[in-house]
Amino acid sequence: MQDGPALTAAAIQRRYLAQALASLDAPFMPVWARAVCAEWRAMLDRLEQAPHGVERTLDWAIKLRLYEQRARRRGLAWQTLPAWTPVLTALEEVRQRLADGETNEASVTPVPSVNESVVLDSSGPYRECVADMTPHLEAHGLRWTTLDAVLSLRRELFEIDTRFGQVGAEGLFTALDATGSLDHRFAGIDRIAEAVDEPPLEGRASRRGEIIRRAARERRALLCTWDSVVDLDAHQQLDLSDPFEARQEWVACQRPDDGPEFLGLFRHLRRRQANRA
Repeated sequence: MQDGPALTAAAIQRRYLAQALASLDAPFMPVWARAVCAEWRAMLDRLEQAPHGVERTLDWAIKLRLYEQRARRRGLAWQTLPAWTPVLTALEEVRQRLADGETNEASVTPVPSVNESVVLDSSGPYRECVADMTPHLEAHGLRWTTLDAVLSLRRELFEIDTRFGQVGAEGLFTALDATGSLDHRFAGIDRIAEAVDEPPLEGRASRRGEIIRRAARERRALLCTWDSVVDLDAHQQLDLSDPFEARQEWVACQRPDDGPEFLGLFRHLRRRQANRA
């Protein structure tokens, strides 16, 4: 705070809530403001017991519970996974250097995928990385022989994250909801099925949906985030950082590296596709 003390995010929310409560009878307040403030207060109270208090309600807590359950099935302690992050990052950097070293010759040796047997090969390309990262693993009581389980778990967590955000009947959230495992619904909030296919009529969601539908019909490649759409073939980018902007103003990405960071990933995927062709 400007006057010195620090506040948690929840404490800041309570200050916002107090301002809203003080204005409940103001003429600019909608009729549903009182009910929203009651739910707001209740959620802040539940967040004080997070993650357990919100593990059936808020996305991040629901996914955390799923992740922890999957880690236990793999025989891994969830708390140990952060220690693997720098190890996996270092291995990926080696793999990326190997991939970048590929030539355009007709016969190119494919870069081996990262796994225990390849990484622990004493004459393989990862031997220096193994020597560098072994003290880190040992300091956290971890072993290289767990690498395959960690990699498998990471792929499963990526899949859970993707399927959780998938709309419609195939999505993981929908499946959990159907079993009664979640507690997130509010009376009067409906038209959910319609929202799966129909974005809001105003704002960036409407423009993003229109662009994606057109690109799907024309079979063009796009990369979309909350605040941008990139046309990968035309090297053009649409700025959606303003949720209320109504214009569609595309700007050129002179080179892929000039665009968002994820264009580097796209270049890598395109290169792989070209090699397979």
